[in-house]
Amino acid sequence: MFGKSKEALVRLDVPQSSVGAPLPSLVADEQTLFVCYLLQTYEPDWDGSTIRVVEQDSENEPLAVLKVPFCRAHLFGPPNEEAISGHRLAKLGLEPFSAFEVTNSAWIADLERANRVHPYHHASQYAALRHFIFTFHDSVLEFIAESFEVRQASSPLRDTLRRLVDEL
Repeated sequence: MFGKSKEALVRLDVPQSSVGAPLPSLVADEQTLFVCYLLQTYEPDWDGSTIRVVEQDSENEPLAVLKVPFCRAHLFGPPNEEAISGHRLAKLGLEPFSAFEVTNSAWIADLERANRVHPYHHASQYAALRHFIFTFHDSVLEFIAESFEVRQASSPLRDTLRRLVDEL
């Protein structure tokens, strides 16, 4: 699917997703993508002998909300963190529980190449596009856009997702 290019990864400074259960969730239409995920929290008295179950309705869980205006494309699914070494970008340093920008993206190049059949195609329309990748516990999200915004919240994930549907 992706052609050859000299891709590289640049780590992004974004809120750290939970390494246990980030519950990444997407709300999207043809132009806007919203991504929500639970943030990593640290309990100073935790001794490692118990687990805490979180769900979309859990109260007081800090979460990140990404807004991706004019999202051109997105992929969401495998691999999980145990199989991340099988991802095509693993050899470039792709790691679980992280976020990166892919420079010299083969995906963007492929999108531009596929659009050349359009009678009004201009390669310059692809010059400002950027390829982002977020790796979670059980999934990977990649998207193509010029930029994204991130904010933090602490309402139940399910309530936040309902509000985001209204923002589309």
